[in-house]
Amino acid sequence: MRLNLLPLLLAPLVLAACDSPRLMPGGATISSFPSAQGFSFVGPYSSIFLETEPAAEAIRSQVDHVVFVVGDKTFPANRTPDLTKPHSYYWFTSNPCEELPQGDTLPLKYEMLDANNAVVQQASTTVDIQTCR
Repeated sequence: MRLNLLPLLLAPLVLAACDSPRLMPGGATISSFPSAQGFSFVGPYSSIFLETEPAAEAIRSQVDHVVFVVGDKTFPANRTPDLTKPHSYYWFTSNPCEELPQGDTLPLKYEMLDANNAVVQQASTTVDIQTCR
């Protein structure tokens, strides 16, 4: 199931529950920030997949690395191998209960950084995460 919450206001982030680095049936998606403010991601999910939208064309050559920040934890992102989504990045865990902070109103963001760790593109929101059920 895919939830398109509102038109894009900033570069979006996708948050999906899935069994592989693709959205599977029964997964959930946040596809817009900051309009996803307060989204509840609650359930006994076996995996979590975070994905950015493509880097803006003007900054693509500047992007050195990307991180996702969930609560007080930072996760390095990888370039998405999907050729239909060039310049997108993802992070995947098959153990969200152990790896992700749990709670209400957690900050969730991604940052595209240049070689000097300066942010060149970012998006953020808050979500409820309770995957340890």
